[in-house]
Amino acid sequence: TGVAFAVAMYGALRMNGLDSLAATVGAWLTSSLPLANVHIALAGYADLPMASYYALAALATWRWSLERSMPSAVMALLFAIACTTIKTPGIVWALTLLPGIVLAVMPQRGPRVVAAAVAAVLLALAVLAQTHPMVLGYRLHLDFAPAWQALVDSLFLLGNWNLLWYAVIAATIVAWPILRTPAFVALSSTMASGVLFLFVAFAFTNARNWVNEQTTVNRAVLHLAPLALAWTIVVVHAWLQRRKQVEAPATLAPASA
Repeated sequence: TGVAFAVAMYGALRMNGLDSLAATVGAWLTSSLPLANVHIALAGYADLPMASYYALAALATWRWSLERSMPSAVMALLFAIACTTIKTPGIVWALTLLPGIVLAVMPQRGPRVVAAAVAAVLLALAVLAQTHPMVLGYRLHLDFAPAWQALVDSLFLLGNWNLLWYAVIAATIVAWPILRTPAFVALSSTMASGVLFLFVAFAFTNARNWVNEQTTVNRAVLHLAPLALAWTIVVVHAWLQRRKQVEAPATLAPASA
C-alpha cells in the first residue's frame, strides 16, 4: 500500500502540473510521514487506504475542475466511492469534495452557495447537539471544552507528522492570495472542508473523548494528512513560480544610465 500510494501521489502531482522534482519530493514526503509508516507495518487497519483514496479523489476532482476531462471525472468518482466503502467516516470525507465541485461548476454563485450550505450544516449540528442523536455511529453532543491541548500536542509537538502542520500553516499565510484564485479555489475548499470535518468531529461528537488517546485521534487525522501534504506542495510550488515570474522582468530590465 505504501509503495503504491507513493507512486500514485507522484503521478497525481505530475498530472496537476508539478515538475518531476517537485512531484518526487511530494511522493517522498508522503511516504515518510511517521504515522503512515506505522500503518504500513500494521495489517488490518483501513486508515492508510482511506487517506490514499481521499487524497487521490481530491486531486482528481481538482484536475477535473481545471480541464473538465472525462478521465479525471471517472477517477475522482471511483476514488470517492472507494472512500465510502472502506470506512463509515469515508461517507463524510467523500461529501467534503462537493464544495470544490460547486465552486468549479458555479464560479460566480458558488461561494454563496457553499457558505450557505456550511452555515446550514453548522446550525443543524448546533441544534442536534443539544440532545444525543446518533449519526453514522457517532453520538452528537456539543462540548465547549474539548481536549484541544492533547490535539495540539499530537499535531505540533509529538513525532507523528514531522513538520506537516507547521508547513500547512506557513503555506496558508505565505500563499494566501493564490488560494483564492480560480485555479486553486476548488482544491483549497476541499482542504478547508476536511479541516472543518475534523473540527466538527472533535467538538460535536463523542470522538472528542478520543483526543486524549493519541492513537485514535491520529488515525482520524491521518485521513487528511496526505491531502494536506499534497496541498502544501502544490500551493508553495505555485507561489514560487509566481515569484520567479515577478522577479524575471526586473532581472532582465536594462540598467538605467
